[in-house]
Amino acid sequence: MEKLARRESLGREDLEVIVKLALDEVGKCGIDQAEVAASHDIGLAATARLGDVENLEYTNDRGIGITVYKDSCKGSASTSDVSPQAIREAVAKACTFAEVTASDQYAGLADAALMCTEIKDLKLDHPWTLEAADAIAIAIETEAAALAFDKRISNSEGATVSTNRGSRAYGNTHGFIGSYSRSSHNITCVVLAESDGVMQRDYYYTASRDPDDLWEPVTVGETAARRVVDRLGARKIKTTRAPVLFVPETARGFVGHAMGAIAGGAQYRRSSFLLDAVGEKIFPDFVNIQERPHLEKAMASDDMKQFAESKYYILSGKHGDDAKAVFNSLESQFAWKLWELGAAKYSPEKFGIPKP
Repeated sequence: MEKLARRESLGREDLEVIVKLALDEVGKCGIDQAEVAASHDIGLAATARLGDVENLEYTNDRGIGITVYKDSCKGSASTSDVSPQAIREAVAKACTFAEVTASDQYAGLADAALMCTEIKDLKLDHPWTLEAADAIAIAIETEAAALAFDKRISNSEGATVSTNRGSRAYGNTHGFIGSYSRSSHNITCVVLAESDGVMQRDYYYTASRDPDDLWEPVTVGETAARRVVDRLGARKIKTTRAPVLFVPETARGFVGHAMGAIAGGAQYRRSSFLLDAVGEKIFPDFVNIQERPHLEKAMASDDMKQFAESKYYILSGKHGDDAKAVFNSLESQFAWKLWELGAAKYSPEKFGIPKP
């Protein structure tokens, strides 16, 4: 166990050993229930600005959190030191805290019958062997593509390349212990454009668990540049009531806010803007939200493709100009078909939509 505490990287089995040690210590304290979570994350991030390295960051974080329940009272403690002695001290602290906190009839673990019995491999872990020099080179290439895209690109806030890999383990006094590993990688670029004394800022990024699914650095840079150039020349409209079309990066935030508002913790603390809103309609009919937590690698999975096809969605795998071409083709076909069927009030030609 002492060797685990000093090891540079802790895997799933290592973390499960740590969790089991903590639970064994908890068993000596006479508490009713307990749960333990341990984690270890390693990451690298490089940022380049105006062709030079601006920041290089290495992450190596580990920790363990212990929560105990005694007579409906809760005590928690955590530590980044995963040595046996530090774990014993954290367990003792958690048990001490449980003796002085207020009683809560709802405090405690979920019923034992609800514990997971099958832990699926969701293909979340895809390491990226990325050295600092390689990360810097990719960041410089990404930013260079953005700066060269249009003469109106006047400045840059830089491009960042980052990779992170970590493992999590969780166990409780119901006898459950489980773990998983996951990775995340991304390339981001932020640039500024100026025209007629007006400056705009925009960004773009690509993110994936699998580095092979990331966009090419040049594509990320050019997309960031195209987005900021498209902002130039924007003008204000008069005060009015009108439909609003949000870009995906903004639109999905509404879903996130809604999920946070209906979460058990927010409802329990009565800190939700949807408090006592059970049964109320909060989204329009065209919004359909489904929870599918077991999709492997999400958009890249066969399950996701089958689900999309069943809902008549299209996952083209394209981006940038290629994606626009697919959309324009679909727009043309649908718009003109509606016009030919007499279901449209105005001709698509009025809006500059060509015939397919």
